[in-house]
Amino acid sequence: MVHLWDAKDVSGAWLVANVQSYRGSDWDSYLLFGPEAAWTSQPTPVRSSGAPVFDRIEELSQALNPLLSQPR
Repeated sequence: MVHLWDAKDVSGAWLVANVQSYRGSDWDSYLLFGPEAAWTSQPTPVRSSGAPVFDRIEELSQALNPLLSQPR
């Protein structure tokens, strides 16, 4: 297991600046991208996002279920 800690929040600042629907709280948040996501200058499209994760677990589960049941 690898744990990477971003104490200066460099990744969070980049996400806020580059993902239109993302508003921060990156230490306890999620961004869900589907298989159609293109990581070019901006990762798009965002299927779901939220924070804090614990409070949004049902929303995350509902957003994940269709992706998990899609044939490859």
